Amino acid sequence: MNNESEYIQQQPYPGTLELQSFLNDLLRQLSTGKIDQGSVLLRTVKKKWKQINVHEFSSVYLYVSTMITIMDEALKLLPAFPLQGRIYTRYVENIFMAGTETNMGQTAQAWIFFSGSNERKQHIMFKAIEYLETIHPNNSWTLTAADITTGERFCRTKYE
Repeated sequence: MNNESEYIQQQPYPGTLELQSFLNDLLRQLSTGKIDQGSVLLRTVKKKWKQINVHEFSSVYLYVSTMITIMDEALKLLPAFPLQGRIYTRYVENIFMAGTETNMGQTAQAWIFFSGSNERKQHIMFKAIEYLETIHPNNSWTLTAADITTGERFCRTKYE
């Protein structure tokens, strides 16, 4: 086959796991400490990646390179996990957000992993910030959002 998109379309049993569901599960496992070593992280990504719906990618190259980028970026973020303190979780428009409160509730930190267009990322960031403002109106907080499919990171901080 000459065309990679034809190859992807003709795969008999594409995975059924959506990329965002994969990212949500990865953050959930990192934040709770189920994944706490690099080797476990890489093995988990490789194993779960086989379940990803290949039709979300326009080419085989993008499918494979995204997996490699996720492995690389997740390894870089591994030292920040597991979250310490009182942990809370929430879904913001189908995006899993894991957070923690420290210093007796005076500061908070939250994480999200996502992918998509810049407009979608900005919208999700706005919704996550809105939620943090609701539950921490008088406290300092930091929101770190990572598109670990591209390596982009976004950080928003409020100081009180």
